[in-house]
Amino acid sequence: MRNTTSKARRQSLLSGIVLLTLFTFLFPQTKVAIATVTPPSVYRTYLSQSQSGDLDEAKRLNAEAVRLYGEGRYDEAIPLAERVLAIYEKMLDPNHPDVAISLNNLAELYHTKGDYAKAEPLYERALAIEEKAL
Repeated sequence: MRNTTSKARRQSLLSGIVLLTLFTFLFPQTKVAIATVTPPSVYRTYLSQSQSGDLDEAKRLNAEAVRLYGEGRYDEAIPLAERVLAIYEKMLDPNHPDVAISLNNLAELYHTKGDYAKAEPLYERALAIEEKAL
């Protein structure tokens, strides 16, 4: 039974990757969606000034990663996306939707570079968080 569930999850994940790849191929001008689910103003209500500064840094890094992705400079975008993920993992619950988005964004960068071994576990973590949210 567990093997079937695992196989179904893997198939679902792979289907999502195929659709994302197809979409990227059909619409090459489309940039990776690096966004936050929760508006920064909501975060600031609950965060210290230092933590709020970290959020601003994550937002800045996100914007820079999107720019680099759009220019095809994936190797430069990856460390920025990793830093954004690290900030969100530090500030938020590990199952927060923004952590899932950051995981997915980083996975997309690796996927675009063809580094599927690094992309897959990130996609899987993002999928697991999204499934818990449902």
